[in-house]
Amino acid sequence: MWAFSIAVDGANKSGMDFLDVRVRFVYKATLYNLHLVAIPFHVQHTGLNMFEHLSKVLDVLCPDWKHRLIGVTTDGASNMTGKTLVWSHVSKT
Repeated sequence: MWAFSIAVDGANKSGMDFLDVRVRFVYKATLYNLHLVAIPFHVQHTGLNMFEHLSKVLDVLCPDWKHRLIGVTTDGASNMTGKTLVWSHVSKT
């Protein structure tokens, strides 16, 4: 797999906040859309905090992710859009 995109969304289950991440990629002419991880989230839901949590996970799972990530989708929440957007922190790295 030479490239992938991710979908990021905040979630809440039984009073616990999570950063939910899905990965999308094509392999042998088939598009995959897989749940990657739900990261427990105990801090304020800012774009920077979400990016820091997400980048730690991606650093372990795919050390060269900054060269393979081609897109990020979100649900459009204010902490994921505009200048505080998770993607704006990704694109600066």
